[in-house]
Amino acid sequence: MAGDGGRTLVTLAVGGMTCGACSSTVERALGNSPGVSQATVSCLTNLAHVHFDASTTTVETLIETVEDVGFEAKLLEVQSKDGSRDKANGAPAAISVELKVEGMTCSACSGTVERLLQGLKGVQRATVSLVMNKAFVVCDPEQISAAQLKEEIEDIGFDAEVALVGKADLAPSAMSVELKVEGMTCSACSGTVERHLQGLKGVQRATVSLVLNKAYVVCDPKQISAADVQEAIEDVGFDADILVVGTKESMTGRAHLNIEIKPFDKDVSRGIWEAAASFDKRSKTISGILACQSSKEAQRRIIYNPHVVGARKLLDQFKAEFGPQLSVEWVSVSATDELLQGHLSELGRMQSALVRGAPVALLIFVLTIVCPSLGFSPLAWHVHNGADALMLVVLVLVVPVQFSVGHRFHKAAALALKRRAPNMDVLVSVSTNIAFFYSLFLLCFCLATPNTAASDDLASGAVHFSAMGPILITVVLLGKVLEARSKIAAMRAMTDLPSNQPNTAVLVSHQNESNIPLELIELGDILRIYPGAKIPVDGNVCSASTVHVDESLLTGESKPVARKEGDLVLGGSTCISGGCLMQVTKIGADTTLGQMQQLIQDAQSSKANIQRTADKVARVFVPSVIFLALVTFLVWMGLVFSDLVAVPRNSGHGHHAMHMSIDLPDTMAPVPDIVKVLFAMKFGMAVLMIACPCAMGLATPVAVMVATGVAAKRGCLIKSAAALETSAHLDAIVLDKTGTITEGKPAVGAAVCIADSFTLVAAAWEKLSGSNTRQRNKYRKCAMKFIGSDPPSSPDELEDCFWWLLGTLESASDHPLAKCIQTEVLSMAHLPSIVAPRDFEYLSGRGLRCRVEQLGGVEARVGNLSFFEESLQRISKGQTQPAGASELLDWTTSLQRAGHTVVLLHINGLPMGAVAMKDSIRPDAPWVIDHLTNRLGLDVWLCTGDNTATAQTIAAEVGIRNVVAEALPSAKSACVRQLQQEGSGEKRVAFVGDGINDSPALAQADVGIAIGVGAQIVVEAADVALVRSELSDCVTFLALSQATFRTIMLNFFWAFCFNFLCLPMAAGIFYPRIHIPPLAAGIGMAASSCLVVFSSLRLRHFRPPVAPSAGSAMSSRRSRCCCPSRSEWRTLSDEGDLEAVAIGRPS
Repeated sequence: MAGDGGRTLVTLAVGGMTCGACSSTVERALGNSPGVSQATVSCLTNLAHVHFDASTTTVETLIETVEDVGFEAKLLEVQSKDGSRDKANGAPAAISVELKVEGMTCSACSGTVERLLQGLKGVQRATVSLVMNKAFVVCDPEQISAAQLKEEIEDIGFDAEVALVGKADLAPSAMSVELKVEGMTCSACSGTVERHLQGLKGVQRATVSLVLNKAYVVCDPKQISAADVQEAIEDVGFDADILVVGTKESMTGRAHLNIEIKPFDKDVSRGIWEAAASFDKRSKTISGILACQSSKEAQRRIIYNPHVVGARKLLDQFKAEFGPQLSVEWVSVSATDELLQGHLSELGRMQSALVRGAPVALLIFVLTIVCPSLGFSPLAWHVHNGADALMLVVLVLVVPVQFSVGHRFHKAAALALKRRAPNMDVLVSVSTNIAFFYSLFLLCFCLATPNTAASDDLASGAVHFSAMGPILITVVLLGKVLEARSKIAAMRAMTDLPSNQPNTAVLVSHQNESNIPLELIELGDILRIYPGAKIPVDGNVCSASTVHVDESLLTGESKPVARKEGDLVLGGSTCISGGCLMQVTKIGADTTLGQMQQLIQDAQSSKANIQRTADKVARVFVPSVIFLALVTFLVWMGLVFSDLVAVPRNSGHGHHAMHMSIDLPDTMAPVPDIVKVLFAMKFGMAVLMIACPCAMGLATPVAVMVATGVAAKRGCLIKSAAALETSAHLDAIVLDKTGTITEGKPAVGAAVCIADSFTLVAAAWEKLSGSNTRQRNKYRKCAMKFIGSDPPSSPDELEDCFWWLLGTLESASDHPLAKCIQTEVLSMAHLPSIVAPRDFEYLSGRGLRCRVEQLGGVEARVGNLSFFEESLQRISKGQTQPAGASELLDWTTSLQRAGHTVVLLHINGLPMGAVAMKDSIRPDAPWVIDHLTNRLGLDVWLCTGDNTATAQTIAAEVGIRNVVAEALPSAKSACVRQLQQEGSGEKRVAFVGDGINDSPALAQADVGIAIGVGAQIVVEAADVALVRSELSDCVTFLALSQATFRTIMLNFFWAFCFNFLCLPMAAGIFYPRIHIPPLAAGIGMAASSCLVVFSSLRLRHFRPPVAPSAGSAMSSRRSRCCCPSRSEWRTLSDEGDLEAVAIGRPS
């Protein structure tokens, strides 16, 4: 195996991790192992990356270390210092071959090559991309080589070249592809792309975000490649670029590096393009590079694995690889530029078009509307026959606006019609083109007709319709610019998080200090943090100093927190005082800030059910509007030609653009038929112009975008839009006790020990403690009570053995109760050193057991009362219980009734003692429960694995009337499930827990809320992660979800108001009392989208409910938190069908 000496990187697959606490336990165990310089464990990917000295430890030892703390471990890969890699033993050999294939002209060609490759012996997987002209093959090198693949392709008439040969992943998980999609203008566009992607073979899930202009696809790499997904989007008329491709395992362990490529020969005109093409091809062969993205012509964004190669080393490799041909240098690209680059570019193009079109449209507006309204008719002389100068001047002014400024609408409309998915661009293009070509027809008619009263009428109509097109285009474009600016303002909520990071860091190396860019930081670097400076990345304090850190921008915690040597500090936080050295442990996507940013993006890329409904409406909306406009035109044609409705006259005043009347100079002359057509056409155009599917498409995603950004600033990380929507309609909420209702920081209050049980381990303990010369503590935090038939002969030895054994058992656990005991034991410095136990087994919801070799190999158990009673039942017939067993049970019961949590210790099935711990109730818990119950109207439940007496006491103090106690994790999940099935079976239930042992319940709940996750923000089972350990943040999230839903409903009201209330008025149903002319309809179309975005931006000023002052809170607590009467207590089920669950009732 690789790595016989020097630094080695091993990747392990770790099984059994369910939350951040699990990954922390594994990471701490690996980090404390001899020879390990760095260990990073992710519960999201279930992977551990360990850097170690192969001369000091082995991979097998690392695997045993993981298994010793109760998890499974499997070797995936070992990479030695020289970059060579070894596969895990037993893994079948396979290579991945990438070939460039020339000569393919259509899908039939690529299909031919793909079928040929798939039929070759030894080929396990083959995909061919027509767009990229490449073939990707996974094969067994013992049966077929890369050269043979090349020959096979050439044998059927195509040119082939081997581009890359590497190690293959034989069992890839679902592949995640993120693409940038350009050209989408409304929800009809995004819906078209989404439906097309969902219909592709191998695509498991696809969502398209109109606001972010991105598509997120999860697919099977065996059936479809990222290039195929890109090609599918382009097939329906949109431009697409692949941003990120990876499996679940590769979505972490990513960092990026922005570089600029320039040829040294600057006189070559094609130098930059050729340099970039050369770099793209050759960079793929460098180890550690995951992707190479093109941001600008000469700039590239390199995605790499920081566990394999560092940024500075990567930059050095680039310079060495490309030598004298290319100049490769780091370039600064801000987070704002990265996230908003596409949106800012699109805004720039629209503003440029608006600048070109607005002056012309304004001039046309003055000539055709303002001047006639003032009784002044400019350019009124006749040029030829019935055509006057104003007609010709307006036509000349209209053409550039119609076909240059309006080109974006016409092009988008043509593509939309080509893919049979009409959108808003179709409405704009159709209406303005009708106006232009109809006015052009009238102009030609006037030029060919002698000057008469009728030709004057037609000239007036021609001027009117000519003016309508450019004015409508400019108005709609102005609305688009305002909408784009508002969307960018909403998106800045995403950029607020990465902007918390500094641009540079102070690197300490060989007693020298230097400033380096943030992107060039590597794992293991030593950085100096000065007072008042922002911390660049995640790491551990490595200097003997205490610093105070402000983490408010990340967690919402207003008070600075103290960090000492070995403690974790988070990138984006601010060092208030002290200054320190820190060692970098996480960069890029692995940092807390990076994970928060990814969660926000995931939430904004997801869709709520209400948005999916809106998308379905938008899908048929535009065709329906076009049909309605046609029907409106035909109906009004029938009305005016049958003389049921008279065409109004304006008596020479040119108000026609803003009114439905026609400018006819002779009020007694009959209305020409062609003018009647113009009058009917105005109603049809008004219908086309008033309709705006964009407003419906933006109603939900913009509100979700703003809400997730606001929530992140307050330490609430929302993973999906559905969580926001569901949380606004909850019926019940279930809360865990430890770490949720209580602080999660219990303190030892009392302890008891049975003297008779000490005889089992007395001899082994005397041998273990005999060599210990450390002086005993004179002061004990907790006095020990001894029970049994006879008092102990050596109480100090018994007490020391009890605490040492308890500390040994709990040393492998990360539960809050275990941490409390560990803290107590570590304060007893005279005890022998704690040694990791063997055969460790964690029994979820009950306790743990292991074998302690130092005490003669006894089996020791520690856990709750039910686990203790189970051990008593297993005592063999010839074995009697110690005399103090019944007294121990009485002691336990009395302490539990006082609100203590009791854990009991037993060895070889016999009770040895117990420890009672008291966990303080959170100060804000009574107010939170009152708010949930009385303000939000939720049915509040307490579900805990603690005993019934303790659970009832805690519930009574905070005002909860429904209690489920002694619940295993599976029973907590069953509790949630049964609540969901109450009534009609559509009850929406949320579960709030600290992520420890709560994963099944969090997953079962309609909304799972993990509280106090801190830096471990990725709790897979939870829909919402609350970074701070503040129960009031739960109220903040629920209040924000309700505010968001109200905003979404308001947005839909505006959208439907403009569309479904104004459509009848535009169609002329209320004419002549109420009508909407085309120009006013165009203004309404532009205003509707802007109004929806502005409405969503109000969420930035969201203020959460605030708990009352301490005095009033205590008074309120006394009035509400008395123990409820017997009739007020509820049970989950009268049948008691939850296994091992005790239903809490007052005693």
